[in-house]
Amino acid sequence: MLKQVFPAVLLFKMSSGEEVIAQVKHKEGNHYMVTSPMAVVMGPNGLQLMPYLLLADSSEIAIPDTTITAKPKQSYEQEYLSLITGIQLPAKGNIIV
Repeated sequence: MLKQVFPAVLLFKMSSGEEVIAQVKHKEGNHYMVTSPMAVVMGPNGLQLMPYLLLADSSEIAIPDTTITAKPKQSYEQEYLSLITGIQLPAKGNIIV
């Protein structure tokens, strides 16, 4: 079981085989309550993120805690956060003074 402080960005491996990256707001019972889920898909230029559950009527989506979870690589987490917030994060070590 992944020990995590929320809110956090986690990667989920769904039972269908899809990989989903999402912002976990909190844990409620046996579910992670997530917002802004994005599916990890293979595009013509490599891995890409695309919205997951486009037609969902809720701002929070429940993902069972029995789903495989992992902390995403930092570069993918930064790309995901840039997509959902519109803020471009600087690469680590690139501090402009």
